[in-house]
Amino acid sequence: MRRFAQHLFDLFTNEDLHTEVSTYAKAHVSDEVGTVGNAAAWLYLAVMYHRGVKLQPNGAWLNDMLRLETGEGIC
Repeated sequence: MRRFAQHLFDLFTNEDLHTEVSTYAKAHVSDEVGTVGNAAAWLYLAVMYHRGVKLQPNGAWLNDMLRLETGEGIC
């Protein structure tokens, strides 16, 4: 726990490190791993279940299926 706290401290107090990590995250971390992305996936599942649709993702991500369903396309 102490090492984790140190990493957080470094991230919040070292501007160069913060910039580096932020830049990397913007380019490599999907919005699907956050609260909004997870909530959207669950809501999509609930809507499809309510409609009686049996989903067959065939390897697709739920968030990509949601985007197609709503006309957003895949980012």
